[in-house]
Order: sequence, then structure tokens, then C-alpha cells
Amino acid sequence: MNKGQLISAVNDIVQDRATSELAVNAVIAVVKEALANGDEVAIAKFGRLKVVTRNARAARNPSTGERIHVPAKQVVKFQMGSELDAAVNPTA
Repeated sequence: MNKGQLISAVNDIVQDRATSELAVNAVIAVVKEALANGDEVAIAKFGRLKVVTRNARAARNPSTGERIHVPAKQVVKFQMGSELDAAVNPTA
């Protein structure tokens, strides 16, 4: 699902395209700002987003085989909440 499809799905509930687009854009902006400030974003039973540091490492260029250095960087990690986990991994 891309951003446009997400807006359409919200629109199916809200019944107002402008409000749906505003709501989706607002949530994205708030989450982006919180993560950029180093805060964790947790939505109960859905999941948690947090920024973690990925360590520097040695790697190999797949095209040339040359060894390269990949510097440390910040990445966003997502941990599923209980209800999302149950929806994605239903028990038989």
C-alpha cells in the first residue's frame, strides 16, 4: 500500500478526501519529526518505531568485489505490537 492508497482507505471511513489527505499527511509529519528528534513513537497494540544506530562495518561491492567501508548510520526500527502480530501471523 502506498501513500495514495492509504489516503483512499482512510477516505472510505471518513468520506472526505481532503480531510483524509490532511490526516495522513499530519500523522506522517508528526512521526517524522518525533523520530528526527530521537523520540520513540509507540501506538498501543500496533507497534513501536524508534531510531537506532547501525554500527560501521566492512562490506564488499557486489559488482567489483572491492572491499568497502560502510559508515555507522541512524536507522528506524519497527517492533510489532500484539494485535498487529496476531493479524500478520494468525494461528491455525
